[in-house]
Amino acid sequence: AYTAGEVREDLWQLRADGVRAAELRVGPLAVTAELLGRCLAEAPARDVADALRSHSLVDERGHLRHDGRARRWVGAVRGAITGRSNDTLVADESCIAEIMNVAW
Repeated sequence: AYTAGEVREDLWQLRADGVRAAELRVGPLAVTAELLGRCLAEAPARDVADALRSHSLVDERGHLRHDGRARRWVGAVRGAITGRSNDTLVADESCIAEIMNVAW
């Protein structure tokens, strides 16, 4: 809601300034092994997707239950990738953290 409001204000200002602008709305993405494959090898990606499900961090469609920036997923993911990935899980630095932000 906050971001949507900011986008509306920005669009209004851009249009008032004579800039042609449009809003492109996107929905949530399912956090699947395929999506996580952008950051991880196949087996760890599959294990992360499984860990998110087993910790009830995603719904039946694989969508995050909470904003990825809340970082509730970190413990489950860390357990699945320890010793198998060098991803730091640090916000705004980690490939996996960015996937979680985009998925939300």
